[in-house]
Amino acid sequence: MVGPIPPAAVVLPPLPEIVTAIAEVGHFPAGLVANLHAGLWAHPRRHFAVLAGLSGSGKTLLARAYAAALAGEEHAEAQTL
Repeated sequence: MVGPIPPAAVVLPPLPEIVTAIAEVGHFPAGLVANLHAGLWAHPRRHFAVLAGLSGSGKTLLARAYAAALAGEEHAEAQTL
């Protein structure tokens, strides 16, 4: 069984870089991205967010764009948005 990843091993890009990367994919306000980021990383062990909205409102696009922004350019070829 694989154990948890130690917090020191997780390196996140700065929030402005995440916001910029997501802005290239879709129109999401910087405040919304900042709230998502804070919600995912505020607790040291629990990293989840519930995205709610109407069909077609961009929930999946936001989640995928956020994941792509965290993965960085070295994984860009494996991403399909």
